[in-house]
Amino acid sequence: MAFETAGGATYRFAPNWYAGLEVHYRTECPQFDCDKFEHRVLYAGPSIHYARERWWATLTWNYQVYGKGADDLTMARSISRSASVAVARRADRT
Repeated sequence: MAFETAGGATYRFAPNWYAGLEVHYRTECPQFDCDKFEHRVLYAGPSIHYARERWWATLTWNYQVYGKGADDLTMARSISRSASVAVARRADRT
């Protein structure tokens, strides 16, 4: 069983432009036994967002700041990084 949650906050610093911080937390329990965690990981990092009337784009970069990965047998922090880009077009309003 796995649990994952995320959150963030942004600040509009110019028309159509937003800068912010995102946090992602993931944990897994082996065979539905949540007294024993297989791994817990916390990622955090900046995001930049640009929006127009009909489309928007977001770029994020996350570092692993706590925990260990599923394949990491030691408690040492790995240098995990992830980047994501989301682009969408809003539906036409009629």
